[in-house]
Amino acid sequence: MWTIDTYQVDTTKHLLICPDKKIEKLSPKEFLVLQKLYSNKKQVVTRKQLLEEIWGNDLSEESLNNIISQLRKKFTQDKCISIQTYPCIGYQLDF
Repeated sequence: MWTIDTYQVDTTKHLLICPDKKIEKLSPKEFLVLQKLYSNKKQVVTRKQLLEEIWGNDLSEESLNNIISQLRKKFTQDKCISIQTYPCIGYQLDF
């Protein structure tokens, strides 16, 4: 179990537990992207790293953009959590 400010992530069931106790299931790719950002919190994770490690040879920049967008929407209840974009470089999870 991880804590991201007021949220909790059940790492075995890939669930996001929101502050209002609402539970959201994370897709496999959402979980892997969040896991990579969480394990490198306050550091920039490059787009290349995410694409190679999570998508492998099936590089899909549009899918990565969609996953980042979906994760941002899931964390809207807590303004202290942000996924910063560094254009052409990558992303950073701050909380």
